[in-house]
Amino acid sequence: MLSLLLAQKILQLLIIMGFGFAAVRLKLLKSEDSMVLSKICLYVIVPCMILNIFQVDLSPEILSGFKVAYIGVALLHVAAILVGMVFRKVFHADVVEEMSVVYPNAGNLIVPLISYVLGEEWLLYSTAYMTFQTVFFWTHCVHAFSGEKKFHLKKILLNVNIISIFVGIIMMITGLRLPAILDGVTGSVGDMLGPVSMLVSGMLAANLKLKEVLKRKRIFLVFAFKMVVAAFVALFILKGVGYLAGSAATVDLDRVLLVPFLAAIAPSASTIVQFSQVYHKDAQYASSINILTLIGCIITMPLFVYLYELF
Repeated sequence: MLSLLLAQKILQLLIIMGFGFAAVRLKLLKSEDSMVLSKICLYVIVPCMILNIFQVDLSPEILSGFKVAYIGVALLHVAAILVGMVFRKVFHADVVEEMSVVYPNAGNLIVPLISYVLGEEWLLYSTAYMTFQTVFFWTHCVHAFSGEKKFHLKKILLNVNIISIFVGIIMMITGLRLPAILDGVTGSVGDMLGPVSMLVSGMLAANLKLKEVLKRKRIFLVFAFKMVVAAFVALFILKGVGYLAGSAATVDLDRVLLVPFLAAIAPSASTIVQFSQVYHKDAQYASSINILTLIGCIITMPLFVYLYELF
């Protein structure tokens, strides 16, 4: 049932992506206009969504779930980096291909999927993946693209999403709450994340030439490693974590760990496209990988959720 609900929601989001694609092809908008929407997502929508998620009372069940989620997420990130390294060494992958395998689109796509499939109460555990991924983006990923050895600690700590998570955790622990009117505003703005993100993806896809994309056979190899190999590794890790933590948990671990599992099996992160632009790599190729994995996830994600439920 969950896999069918997931497929339905992904299909809805892909249709929204088609709206963005059509708007550019009909010359109502330019592909470059998507940058404005991307910044709105990053600096307005996501922080509002995070703050709204944490407007809950901290309970022993939530605390237990958080502990298991963070352990699982930490292991997932280490495993993803190792999978990327294997891919690079065995297939002589470049940095765009390797980072596309390592980093999933764990925010823009996953939040609306979790809300629809599991319910808003489970969104809380998605912040565990978002925290780790933000840190790794500005350490491991930036190092891979730039070759710099120093880490950007300031960019990590001052990242608006990390600040929102810290503020949200403090509010949850202390019992402080947003005023009702602000709670309603953050909730409404946060709900825009999925549709706006898919409009951006559609607008970017409108500039891609399908024939040229399909000529690059390696893109299907990247797809296989990201959407199949890495997904099987994530399934094995999280089922192991659930088994080991099962006796001591006071929360439904299958549901808790399904949240980071959905993040891990998501398409390649759109942030890789942005980093490719900043560090003068093949941004068009990065965008092609992003779009291909996004379209393909309508098959792979429900399939792996079915396997997750089966085992």
